Amino acid sequence: MNMLRPGSDKRQKRGIVHFNLKKEKRTVVPFGLADFQGRNENSCFTFEYSLESPATGVLLEIQDARDQLLYQYAAEPVSLQPGTYQIHWDGFDRDGIYDSRRFDQQYFYAKLTVLKDNAVQSEVLKFGACYKEVNWIDVKINRPNRTIEAVLRTNFEDLGAMGAVKAPTKTYQDLLDLALEGMKQYWSRNHHHSEGKNIHMPDGQKYEFYLEAENSTKRAIPSPGIVYNSQGRLRRSRNWELSRILYYNTGALKVKGEWLTLKENYAVADFKHTAAHEIGHEILLAYGGHQYSKAHKGSSTIITQAVKGNFLYPQTGEIDLMIYYAEDETHPYPPDYNNRSVASEKDVLGLVWLSKIDYFLVRSDILT
Repeated sequence: MNMLRPGSDKRQKRGIVHFNLKKEKRTVVPFGLADFQGRNENSCFTFEYSLESPATGVLLEIQDARDQLLYQYAAEPVSLQPGTYQIHWDGFDRDGIYDSRRFDQQYFYAKLTVLKDNAVQSEVLKFGACYKEVNWIDVKINRPNRTIEAVLRTNFEDLGAMGAVKAPTKTYQDLLDLALEGMKQYWSRNHHHSEGKNIHMPDGQKYEFYLEAENSTKRAIPSPGIVYNSQGRLRRSRNWELSRILYYNTGALKVKGEWLTLKENYAVADFKHTAAHEIGHEILLAYGGHQYSKAHKGSSTIITQAVKGNFLYPQTGEIDLMIYYAEDETHPYPPDYNNRSVASEKDVLGLVWLSKIDYFLVRSDILT
């Protein structure tokens, strides 16, 4: 229907002095969710208009490039005196849905219609938006249902096998599926988890958070290559700028000169947890920086990755996926370690924050 598309660029100011998208804060984060330092972000697109003479009504409509009406606001049908006014749009559509994919490299049209006596005047803004921080996380918020669904794109690759392996018990596809399952298991916070049930959003409500991971060669988070490792020494996974590798350690493995056997059920559980932890390093890096990520949130040294011992294994409640814990007589390694492990609420909120968008004005036209 194209009802909001700009027409000619000839401005005939006969009621609206100015209609614009305020650019002082060029980014938007759902609910104004705070950044890593606790600084609140801008939560809305702000449209500002000025009237040079009284009006009897004002209507704002926002439409996407496919002509879908996303938002509509009508001012009270009373006399609007000359002056400057603002309308705020938080990015949610008329059904209460915020979808960050809607704003990634897309254009929109905002039409302001002013009623004055028996005359109608409209002005249209065309504006664009794109991801600001990263392009590997999409977030969809359902405000009526209090749920958040996120899709994170990984880029795991097949790096083969190590050790004297003749017949691996898992294919690369098997291991890839386990890694993606690990991301879903440990980065979701909803009623399916034994401890991490939700996240608290700035609107004062609790939301269940569901993460799905999908492997992609494009627009993906830096990810390690996957290696099947057996019949050799136990190897440690890692994921940083100079070395990215994720080991599936199973079967007979040498540890400190002694041969041990890792049963498959243990190997699977450990691999899923490790995959979520290693990808978590890139999430923490994007959200909180090198110190936060590489020092395991202050629980390890950066260079040697040695455990500092300032965090002891929780005996009840959540176990932070990204912290290196130590043990003593009253804080032994928990038998339900994997079951209670989960990405912390702050880090999951960080994932939502990373969907931050940037916006920019393209053009403005008077429709006569």
